Amino acid sequence: MQGDNGRVVYRVIDDETGSGSDVISVNSSSGDVTAARKFDRESADTFSMRLLAEDRGRPSRTAYTTVNIHIEDTDDRQPSFSQLTSVVYSTLYCDITR
Repeated sequence: MQGDNGRVVYRVIDDETGSGSDVISVNSSSGDVTAARKFDRESADTFSMRLLAEDRGRPSRTAYTTVNIHIEDTDDRQPSFSQLTSVVYSTLYCDITR
């Protein structure tokens, strides 16, 4: 599209955490959604937000969509052990003469 009708602006209008751009970032020109920080699945495993797309025509037109993000778990913690135990196996060869 050409002209103001072809110029679309994207933005987050609502998210379930209320933290908006602290959690995700939406490119206002392309609508690309990216993480603004690392997610921690132990804190939250899903995230939902509503996005608005609005053109610059007169009258302007708008569209809404809900984006649901499901966080996958990764091993982000170092293993810890309550007690470290070492086991050493050895073989002893002796030559005994009398």
